[in-house]
Amino acid sequence: MLRHCNKDGANPIYVTRYEDLVSNPRQELEGIYKFLLDLDDLKGTNAERRLDDIMALGSKAASTYATKTTTGKFNAHKAKYTEAQIKLV
Repeated sequence: MLRHCNKDGANPIYVTRYEDLVSNPRQELEGIYKFLLDLDDLKGTNAERRLDDIMALGSKAASTYATKTTTGKFNAHKAKYTEAQIKLV
C-alpha cells in the first residue's frame, strides 16, 4: 500500500500511531498539521494557535461529548431503539 500511495510522490501518505497520539499528542498533531497544510513550520499560523488551544484543554480535548445531567451515562436510551434502527445508524 505504501509503495502504491507514494509512487512518484503522487499520493503522499502520513502515518501516525494511536499510541503516539496518546503519549506525545503535541508532536504528533503538529506533524499531522504540517503534512496536511504542506508546511515545514507552524510558527505564527492559525494551526499553531489551534494546537495551543487543544493542548490547553488537557484531557478534556479527547472527550467526545458530555453526558446529560439527567442520566449521567452513555447510551441511556439505547433500549428505545430496535436492532434494525441501531444497525442503520
